[in-house]
Amino acid sequence: MNILVVENNLDVIEDIQLSINEHLPGLHISVVGSGEHCLETLNNGHRPDLVILGFRISDMDGFELLKDIRDDSDLPVVFLSEDKDINTLVKAFESGANDYIVEPFNKAIFAAKLKAIIRRKNWDIKAS
Repeated sequence: MNILVVENNLDVIEDIQLSINEHLPGLHISVVGSGEHCLETLNNGHRPDLVILGFRISDMDGFELLKDIRDDSDLPVVFLSEDKDINTLVKAFESGANDYIVEPFNKAIFAAKLKAIIRRKNWDIKAS
């Protein structure tokens, strides 16, 4: 399974990698630091099983990038943000996010949420 991480904060990237390596061994992680690079990657045929989207990436708003992803794909997308505002969380789900995880996060819970999303995606594939 492949995960695309869209994030430019190196500490957050390291936390994501540690969590996945410890709790979800065998997953392949690709990291891009901008929304433009994310869309380029997706448009060039790279279809990850899951996208982890940093909310405040350098070149565009996370909601804008999610909209662009949703225009072309139903890939599971997890928003990752320091923003705990309930309105932001609701907007994320209404915009098409599959989950919203607040930083800093517990690595075991983070991995469990990713496992659940991947499991649901696999069930959807089997059902269709």
